[in-house]
Amino acid sequence: MEKNSLFDVIIIGAGMGGLTAGNILVKKGYKVLIIEKNPKVGGYCVNFNRKDYRFDTNIHWINGCGEGGMINEILKKFDAENSMEFIPLKEVIHWVDIEHGIDFHAPILLDDYVSELIKLFPHEEKGIRSFYDKYSEVVRWLMDYMRKESLFGKLGLFFSRLSTSIRFLRTVYKPLSSIIDKYIKDPVLKETMSSFCTSFGLFRHEMSAINFLMGEMSYRFEGAFYPKGGSGKFSQTLADIFITNGGKILLNHQAKRIKIENKKAKSVLIQNNKGEELEPKLNSLIVNCDVTDFATKLCPPGTLPRKYINKLRKRQTTYSSIICFMGLDIDPKELETKDYELWLYRHNENTPKNIKRIIKNRDYTNLPIEMITIYNNIDPTCCPEGKTVISSIYYTTMDPYKEFINADGSLSKEYRKEKEKIKKQFIDGISKALSIPNLEEHIEVIDIATPLTLRKYSGNKNGAHLGWKQTPEFLMKDPINAHTPIKNVVLAGQWTFPGGGVASVMLSGYIASENIFKILKK
Repeated sequence: MEKNSLFDVIIIGAGMGGLTAGNILVKKGYKVLIIEKNPKVGGYCVNFNRKDYRFDTNIHWINGCGEGGMINEILKKFDAENSMEFIPLKEVIHWVDIEHGIDFHAPILLDDYVSELIKLFPHEEKGIRSFYDKYSEVVRWLMDYMRKESLFGKLGLFFSRLSTSIRFLRTVYKPLSSIIDKYIKDPVLKETMSSFCTSFGLFRHEMSAINFLMGEMSYRFEGAFYPKGGSGKFSQTLADIFITNGGKILLNHQAKRIKIENKKAKSVLIQNNKGEELEPKLNSLIVNCDVTDFATKLCPPGTLPRKYINKLRKRQTTYSSIICFMGLDIDPKELETKDYELWLYRHNENTPKNIKRIIKNRDYTNLPIEMITIYNNIDPTCCPEGKTVISSIYYTTMDPYKEFINADGSLSKEYRKEKEKIKKQFIDGISKALSIPNLEEHIEVIDIATPLTLRKYSGNKNGAHLGWKQTPEFLMKDPINAHTPIKNVVLAGQWTFPGGGVASVMLSGYIASENIFKILKK
């Protein structure tokens, strides 16, 4: 590529939002360049290999991959709906409330899910049915609303389903507890119904009701799937289609500075891992990376309004994660569980005080919830026959890990020691959870990812894996929209509407492409 090449669109970041937008744009005939600082595309949708084992960095399931689902409809925009094989899940999680003896295999489909809840909590049947009848309609309304491309279409939907529209408006600024508590009295049922909150590290009284409902019910309507070959195969497939259709991707190239004149982006200075620089010109730009970095590092000082920058700085990110990856020489047939996703919940330990203690002390010996994924129980291609791939994840923050960062940005020797301590904690926890007393003897590969790992490879502020904190205050009352103060620059990814998660991020890429069409037609 020539140093001063001109592109219709440059995209910073080859995550799923950037790949989606790039594919839609090249399909329309535009000249598109994607810049990616890592050696692989995908963002959080990446695989890595250790010996014979393939690990998925962060993906457990994705909604909407079947016919008529959101992802399927987006893939159709560039004729890619048959490019991947997605494995449908029959249940999302096996939820075990240890204290209360609840053993619940949560089915995917809404009617089946409601029926199973009623079997467990027959005294709450009326409330369960009322809650899901009313709020499933709200979610269907919102999903239809997001698919409407014109203002006229959105207004038509609003008035044609007015009662549901009003219920949405009454819900949009509320936490989850304010709507569940109106229908449900049993505290154990409340915990069971709001189990999805735990993956965000939030309690019912904190999490946005709308974001919970969208995350919880979208796969009940559209199904939950795992991409065969891992999420890394999914992202690489999208990259291959993009290149085949004429797009260009520069891996190992980092955006350093955006040149802006008269509130319009003109070019992006980029640098490869050898220190060589290019500065391609552009007609429009999609920022599919950390929006705070975009505002404070990529844009020259003084080009963005102070109000916009302060708005970003005030926002809190979602939690990051501590993840343990294991490759075992155990035949999955020998495991007591055939589950893909096993969540063991200790109701009495799930308190704000205890969680703060765990995060501060980096003490994962007695977790309120153990989220264990056994990948080969859904996709046997992740390891050789007769072996097992497991990951276990718990939410945490960046703060307790900052002490391991040296003044020059390198990691201290104590960091390696800390990871060894954490490995032992997770080995003990998984050993008890899966009833494998001699688990350590079967480990062929083990690795730990911390918030420092996630920050390094994703570039996301605080190593966050789902964008902004999923509360009404930060997501609904004053959202970060796709449009920026720079006329020809739009956002994609988890830092803008509709938020984190693969389906949401791909939808943001679609929205970004629509905004770019309008910019390029002016």
